[in-house]
Amino acid sequence: MSSIIKKTRVPQHTIPFKIGTVLSSNPITKTITVSIEKQHTFKQIGKTIIKPISMIAHDENLKAKVGDIVRIGNFKKVIDPKNYKKKYTLMEILDTKAERNAELLNKQKEKIAKFEEEQMEIINQSRLKRNKELETSNFRDVALFKDVYLLNNTKDVPVDTLKQIAERHEVSFNNDTQKSLLVKLLDFERYSSIVSKLENAQRHLTILNAINNIHNNKLEKLIDYDSFILKSFDEQKEILHDLTKSMSLDQLKIELE
Repeated sequence: MSSIIKKTRVPQHTIPFKIGTVLSSNPITKTITVSIEKQHTFKQIGKTIIKPISMIAHDENLKAKVGDIVRIGNFKKVIDPKNYKKKYTLMEILDTKAERNAELLNKQKEKIAKFEEEQMEIINQSRLKRNKELETSNFRDVALFKDVYLLNNTKDVPVDTLKQIAERHEVSFNNDTQKSLLVKLLDFERYSSIVSKLENAQRHLTILNAINNIHNNKLEKLIDYDSFILKSFDEQKEILHDLTKSMSLDQLKIELE
């Protein structure tokens, strides 16, 4: 006895519109699987949880793609009882995954650009601060040399000028004479550091000149010429610095020049 399949229509009031995310798409059967969040309340403990539910919907034109946010509603056509789960049809695509990815990418780019601008601003401020400190220190160093030269080579410097020199270099002035103020400036820690910097620069220039004149007989006495000439320029500088570390500037000039 053959069974007769009855085609029925699902009432509209039993299937409201729902919004969810497309999980999968089957172009052969024109079917999409949509994940919809459903709230479930536990009356005994008074808590509400959100549970995802998968529903099958019909996509006639195959518009929806995985990741899209869609609105599904009543399947207006007659439904076959064999496919009773397919009670919904695609009504509208609310938001595509590509658009969301583009928005996220733009937000990420804006965030990175803002972060880079902040970092560059911090770097520029630190550079300006460093340059200002260098300019100030260089100005003070030049002023210190000028004042030392003035006190050493000028007779009878006025007291007001001596006070200005002491204030400029933050040195205590208690009715000091010209010679006593000169001694204070020469014993000044910054003056000694400047002198050491100049001495180091002269040592470095002497070593560079010796490397340029590598065929000098004096340089051949200090090093192994055959192995030294095969090394790089930086390695040659390090070797000469290590060899002449204990020498004074005058001894270094005698040995290398």
